Amino acid sequence: MNSVSPDFWYKKKVLVTGHTGFKGSWLSIWLDLLGADVYGLSLDPLTKPNLFDELSTQPLFIDSFICDILNYDSIQSIVEKVKPDIVFHLAAQPLVRESFIDPVGTWNVNVIGTMNIIKACLTNDIGKCSLVLITTDKVYKNNEWSFGYRENDALGGIDPYSSSKAAAEICIASMRKSFCGNLDYQFSNKFLTSVRSGNVIGGGDWSTDRIIPDIVRALHEQKEVIVRNPLSTRPWLHVLEPLRGYLLLAQKQHSESVSLNAMNFGPNVTSNRSVNDLVMEALKNWNGSYKSVHNSGAYHEASNLHLQSDYAFHCLGWTSLLTFEDTIRLTIDWYKKYYSGQSAAECCISDLEYYTSLFN
Repeated sequence: MNSVSPDFWYKKKVLVTGHTGFKGSWLSIWLDLLGADVYGLSLDPLTKPNLFDELSTQPLFIDSFICDILNYDSIQSIVEKVKPDIVFHLAAQPLVRESFIDPVGTWNVNVIGTMNIIKACLTNDIGKCSLVLITTDKVYKNNEWSFGYRENDALGGIDPYSSSKAAAEICIASMRKSFCGNLDYQFSNKFLTSVRSGNVIGGGDWSTDRIIPDIVRALHEQKEVIVRNPLSTRPWLHVLEPLRGYLLLAQKQHSESVSLNAMNFGPNVTSNRSVNDLVMEALKNWNGSYKSVHNSGAYHEASNLHLQSDYAFHCLGWTSLLTFEDTIRLTIDWYKKYYSGQSAAECCISDLEYYTSLFN
């Protein structure tokens, strides 16, 4: 069950919200290579360069709708037009520090936007539809534990981003329990599951305020890498790892007509490493130097954060396949190949071929 099935995905109509983002772009190219009919719904990309624009120069077959997920009428119209078999909802305000600057906007996008997607898929006469709704590992009430959080641990969130995602989890669970089922007021052909993944890294991320893009920008410009919070630990996960989990989950939901409980996708315990470890491993693959800085006025971020993924293993046969070292090597090599003249699509396809060889 831990293998992504091209036979399942061939000609499936798949709607990806947030397809212009880093994870959404990776998911879209994978789905396209699997033979799915891929539709994207998102705002314009936020950075220059960005993976979506880089991939759009290649012969990929993705129908793109530029739309705000807070505009329910537009969302409803797009869902009605596409009639998706599968929906992956990744559109979000994804940054902790941005959430301090705009907490209301963060909550609107992450909570109301999610509700809009669910409502449009439930209430439109679009046939059987499976929704995989992506939140974050930061939804848990963080006690700075040294062991991993499980899906039934308390939700919480000190910062506006984490709390907005925890609230989205409550909304998703409520909609699933209220409207998915066989009662008169429920929908027997709609299935909802939320997923929580670790700190996702990989090639093609040029986002602001993220550790890998910051490292790569500095190394590419032959500058010193500046590191904040070097002792903070995170469950580092290559982007293809959780995406494989999302694909497996959608396969199971749609094939078995079942909604599942919220599910973690985190790396094995040896990949729960400090920011300092991440930087040092990156510098083994691309020569450079770094220094740590302390910012006493920095916004609050969790120091320790780990996930347990037993449920994903027992339900889907999913487990992370890449070591911490392989994750960093693949990520840094992507950028080195890109800056040496390979196209983003070539870099992504190369990584996908290597990764899928691990489970095919």
